[in-house]
Amino acid sequence: MFYITSPIPYTNSTPHLGHLLEAVFVDTITRFYTRSQTDSVFLSMGVDQHGLKIYEQAQTNGIEPQEFVDHLADNYIKLWEQFEIRYDEFVKTSSPRHRVVAQVVWNKLAKSGHIYKKAYEGLYCKGCEDFYAPSQLTEDKKCPIHNTKPIQMNEENYFFQLSKFSQQIQEFLGSGTIHPSYIAKEQLNFVQEGLQDISISREKSRLPWGVPVPGDDTQVMYVWFEALINYFTAIVNPETIDALVEFPYQLDLHIEQLWKDIQDAMPINVMYISKEIAKFHLVIFIGILKALDLPLPQRALAHGLINDKEGIKFSKSLGNGVSPQEMVELFGVDGTRFLILHEINIDGDTNFNWDNMIESYNSHLANNIGNLVMRVTTLVSKNFDGLIDLESLEEGYKLYDFAQCYNYLDQLNPRKSLDYLLEGARKGNEYLESTKPWSLIKEGDKEKAQKILTQLAVLLKDLSEIISIFMPATGQSIHQIITADVIEKAQPLFCQSGKNRKISPRFL
Repeated sequence: MFYITSPIPYTNSTPHLGHLLEAVFVDTITRFYTRSQTDSVFLSMGVDQHGLKIYEQAQTNGIEPQEFVDHLADNYIKLWEQFEIRYDEFVKTSSPRHRVVAQVVWNKLAKSGHIYKKAYEGLYCKGCEDFYAPSQLTEDKKCPIHNTKPIQMNEENYFFQLSKFSQQIQEFLGSGTIHPSYIAKEQLNFVQEGLQDISISREKSRLPWGVPVPGDDTQVMYVWFEALINYFTAIVNPETIDALVEFPYQLDLHIEQLWKDIQDAMPINVMYISKEIAKFHLVIFIGILKALDLPLPQRALAHGLINDKEGIKFSKSLGNGVSPQEMVELFGVDGTRFLILHEINIDGDTNFNWDNMIESYNSHLANNIGNLVMRVTTLVSKNFDGLIDLESLEEGYKLYDFAQCYNYLDQLNPRKSLDYLLEGARKGNEYLESTKPWSLIKEGDKEKAQKILTQLAVLLKDLSEIISIFMPATGQSIHQIITADVIEKAQPLFCQSGKNRKISPRFL
């Protein structure tokens, strides 16, 4: 199995553009590997539904936490459906299934001696659901991410022996597995400063909303610890968990099968995360995997933040964010998918600018790909009764080879792949302008004009196959148009009539 994971959004609010970036990216990579791999490809997604922040928000809204998180989870599921995100498993961390897997993992770590209990005092940020050392805070003693003062927590918790695996974690961070490399270096510096064991539970009296710690009804699991377990929950056969619940007298037998399910599916081949959660995935999760004697991820990719055009991080309180639906209203689903993959920097942070997005949409989609489809189909329909034989193209007469697009996708770089694809469309438009088949037709040389249009039609057919990985509906439309028995003049692919009134006049 080829296993791809996506970070699970924290369901304390509606989906934002960063969540959509993650979903579109892993969907694109999954579509590519599904097409190119002999092994079955498995994508896990989900939502993170526990923690103090969610519990307090549910109380503020006067509803039960389960009702609160289920409603928010539906927003993500509907958005993924709208964007044709094809996942194999969607894990809700408040589900009975995840609770079973998290408790089995806990017991396995405890039996191996990697979990112990002690009193602890520290500075806790509710926004991050994480402890901070004083040296990690800003000059005014605030969380560097949420700009709020952490609260002092003093309680007895269970701890995971993360420090025991410091050397193995450092080896992983230095292995070249992680991109971009500066993320690995940041985490390596953090570990080399002295890795501490981490608290992995909270007192139930303080936080009643979480997965119960097995054998101790006074504690619930720390939200980040059990959230990472979602990558195991996703790959356990549901029948295995059902058997665990239904036949408790055969507990050992079914736990053995649960571990076999996990071992058979590991390692994670591609782990996609945000740089904000790099510590949890590239340090803590690696320690958990080593403690469980499971293989480490083969490749990890961490994306940066999306800021406003002034470089200020998107924030609900500042009101400077962009919602997925704002993008859809202007560019449509496939246009939004393209802009997310092409205009959001995968190596660092991105300053979001509407003007840049509109310019990219116009230049790359409307005036390049859309223009080529329109012109070729118009010429074929008008002058050859819509009849063209794609199979008649002689070997060696293809205008462009899109193979490099697939190589860039294998390097987890959709942006470069799209650039190469767009260059193919530009080559097609340039060839159309230089050969002028409409002039050849007027001069009576229809045979030569037909050969030129056949070359261009084959280019569009090849383009449709690769673009369907990034923009499924667009790829399908171009393929249907160009392979039809009778080619008709295409309707504009990237025009949404009145909804696009903000788009540049040269597009309209």
